[in-house]
Amino acid sequence: MKQISMLLLTNGDEVFGEITNENERGVDMDNALVAQYATISETPTIIFRKFCTFTNNFDVFFKREHIIATFKDIREDVIKSYRLTMELYNENGIPTFADADDILDFEPEFELNDIDLDEDSMIEYSYSKKTVH
Repeated sequence: MKQISMLLLTNGDEVFGEITNENERGVDMDNALVAQYATISETPTIIFRKFCTFTNNFDVFFKREHIIATFKDIREDVIKSYRLTMELYNENGIPTFADADDILDFEPEFELNDIDLDEDSMIEYSYSKKTVH
């Protein structure tokens, strides 16, 4: 069984997975999952989610300058939760966004045609200035 490691990234993400390659440029990680923390019934809980929601695989390359620290001695209960999450992904696949509406039984209360967008209500975004008006 491969060793599970954790990368602490500069953006604060804690990414768990299997390091497959490491060099001066960065780290290749397979089965990358991000830890999110929640309190369920007053119990602190770790919930894992796929690192990049919009891809079909779990392999990620992290540049060295984005990694603050690498941890390889992970608590057994965290590894167990990680492996359980990966098993669920492997058994059920990656859910599509269309399926999410069915799962949540979500139906919007409006039609897109009902929205009146005039020039005053438009949002202007300027990437070069990094401002939003």
